[in-house]
Amino acid sequence: MWVLRHAERGAGCGFAEPLTAAGRAQAAGAVREALSRVPRLQAVYSSPFRRCLETAEPFVAERGLLTRVDYSLCEHPDPPGEGPAPRALPAEWEQEFSLDAGYCSVFPAEALALAGNVSGAQLRQRVLPFLREMATRHAEGEDGGGGEGEAQRGESDRPSILFVTHQSVCHQLIGLDCGLDVRALDAGYQGQPEAMDFPVGGLAELKRPL
Repeated sequence: MWVLRHAERGAGCGFAEPLTAAGRAQAAGAVREALSRVPRLQAVYSSPFRRCLETAEPFVAERGLLTRVDYSLCEHPDPPGEGPAPRALPAEWEQEFSLDAGYCSVFPAEALALAGNVSGAQLRQRVLPFLREMATRHAEGEDGGGGEGEAQRGESDRPSILFVTHQSVCHQLIGLDCGLDVRALDAGYQGQPEAMDFPVGGLAELKRPL
């Protein structure tokens, strides 16, 4: 599993905030090139926020892949003044981005308002089950069929999957992957934003089982 933070966005942090010109260049250049070196990258999951979809698009379009939008990967906490992400993407985005229209988000869009999106614990309650579900699905094969050949496949032969998301989500996942205490992770976005320093366009592999 790999996690990617979106490229440079504009001054706002809302749902539809786009990448800057520099961010678009980063997505089409350095990010695309970094993703091309990930072995057997076969599936891309993204937050529904525009900046994440824009970051993934150059790579998925080049590879002929489709981005699967999952609300598990949403920004945390909600952007000021906006509340939870909309339950559906704008219709024009479906034409603009290479999206898997048949994919059903593991974490329902409407559950964001019900579950809350303030604390680190709330973030982990939606992200960790999603990651475990993805690990299971892709270990068994996309259709869940698995089979003897799939079961015997070695770690080095398994496909890679990518999650395109936001700073706070990257911060939590990478921290947990490194075995950090969750209280230290939570401090990163409870009055100490300087504790989160994963760069825009940053890519990291998650190696520990979650």
